[in-house]
Amino acid sequence: MINNNELSQWLSYNPNSGEFFWLKTSSSRACAGSRAGTTTKKGYISIKIRGTFFLAHRLAWFFVHGEFPENQIDHKNTIKTDNRISNLRLSTNKQNHCNRGAQKNSTSGIKGVYWFKPQKSWKAQIVVSGKSIHLGYFKTKEQAAEARKAAEAIHHKEFAHRGEATIAYSDPLPRSRVKLVKEAA
Repeated sequence: MINNNELSQWLSYNPNSGEFFWLKTSSSRACAGSRAGTTTKKGYISIKIRGTFFLAHRLAWFFVHGEFPENQIDHKNTIKTDNRISNLRLSTNKQNHCNRGAQKNSTSGIKGVYWFKPQKSWKAQIVVSGKSIHLGYFKTKEQAAEARKAAEAIHHKEFAHRGEATIAYSDPLPRSRVKLVKEAA
């Protein structure tokens, strides 16, 4: 494992922008002064130091707090490349799952809301402690979404998902040029 002194010899971290920069040149792709990291298939930034890959949000936490967290780190705004320290918080696995958006195959685009054919209406539900709670059937998707948001505020509290992230922006890493913009909740 890497220590804080060794890490600060290789990288600099700007807690206001969430960006890492190389202090030393270690390869043709990791030149002193250049931005560190690549975007993984899951959308996180990964940085390779001495043959070991580290997720940038965990390195950010380590830079600021001096230790790697035992639990997970949640990106408050759900943007996986936004590693500003103000956007990161400790979370359990359960809390981190609360702050996720809709799945890719969602027909409504809203977590916990889908069209229920037998009732010919929109159904809202939420999972709490591994159990699905039926919130009701609604005439409109918007009504179902409101019920879902209200339930999230009660059950998920500060980890309630505040909005859906949509593709529309430029990634902080020059390789991918894709960025997420958070829609207004």
